[in-house]
Amino acid sequence: MHPFKDTKDREWKIEISVGAISEVKDSLGIDLLKFFVEKDGDAIEHLTEDLPLLCQVIFTLCDAQAKADNVSPEDFSHAMGGDALEDALNALMEELADFSPRQKRKAMHLMLQKGKTLMEKMCDLAMAELEALDLDEEASRLMASGNSSGNSPESPESIPDP
Repeated sequence: MHPFKDTKDREWKIEISVGAISEVKDSLGIDLLKFFVEKDGDAIEHLTEDLPLLCQVIFTLCDAQAKADNVSPEDFSHAMGGDALEDALNALMEELADFSPRQKRKAMHLMLQKGKTLMEKMCDLAMAELEALDLDEEASRLMASGNSSGNSPESPESIPDP
């Protein structure tokens, strides 16, 4: 079981079983077992781009706990944002790796770790580029190239009369 906390500081536990995988597939059409399959590597990307769907997957996996704690799907989704969603996704991925057969488990955990390291490095590089950005220099360069504003409206003289 892998725990995470929502924004209301409630702890949730994700536990993967064949039954849980079936519930997610039957209710949401998401096959959690495809997350680590190379040919369908966009399964994780699809889920992370559709945050309401990610929240539904997580809620489905936590449904028994939600019922016991009298937490509705709406209340759950309102308490899922930012760090809570990231932590829930990480808990889901770790639990899926742990659920894997013994022979694949080590490779899946290594894949998760490498993915996290890559994401951290990409964020660090993006931050360094943003911090190094000289706004005065960039504005001057844009002005010199004639691209001061790509969204400015046309002048009244250039709009033909009806």
